[in-house]
Amino acid sequence: MSTIYDGSITLSKLKSTIVEGKGKDDQPVKGIFIPLELNHFTVKESAVYMPIRVVIHDKPDKHDQDGFISQKSDPEIWKAADDAKKEELFKLPILGNFRNFGEKSKTEADKAPVSDSLDKLPF
Repeated sequence: MSTIYDGSITLSKLKSTIVEGKGKDDQPVKGIFIPLELNHFTVKESAVYMPIRVVIHDKPDKHDQDGFISQKSDPEIWKAADDAKKEELFKLPILGNFRNFGEKSKTEADKAPVSDSLDKLPF
């Protein structure tokens, strides 16, 4: 058994914009566009990673949250950064909070395909 924490991540705290594209059968689809480099994401092969930090409080905070998730920089990006860039990386956002709702069994996460185009979205 594992301990499961439920919460949410506010994607709009990243550098992003809401966009509309065309999906299957040219139907309009609203989505969020998140620039990879501006958000310090790591791209390896066909996967995109966003390093995060999970902080678990000793006791729930004043909003009854057990912890939070924040974005952090990839160690390689940090090592290559000059002082101005490191100052920017210190300001990466807190993305969300979470609560412990007990123990549950693990499930396998869905895999999302990576696409290079907004012309024809796969949904």
